[in-house]
Amino acid sequence: MTKDIGAIVIENGSDNGIADPIEKYLQESKVVIFSKSYCPYCNRVKDLFKSINQGFTAVELDKRADGDNIKKELLSRTGLAIIPSVFVAGYRMNRPPTRSYQENNYF
Repeated sequence: MTKDIGAIVIENGSDNGIADPIEKYLQESKVVIFSKSYCPYCNRVKDLFKSINQGFTAVELDKRADGDNIKKELLSRTGLAIIPSVFVAGYRMNRPPTRSYQENNYF
């Protein structure tokens, strides 16, 4: 795990011993981004949260042994296999975040 400005980036890991790794991350962080490190849309979302000084946890699925399983579980939970998948306070955001989210006190 490496720390970034306002962010925790989780890579090179696996939560095989945990029944529900998604729930673990949602309980531990107000903002969770399920991401792929090479995805330009994912990087834009992470940059947006950094620019508004909102901490987040980024789970880099392409860097994890269990990344495909987490993505399948996201599909099962949300009906969507879209990356980035952004959760705020445990709820999946249906639209990409913008600065207006901060202005409306969503964070």
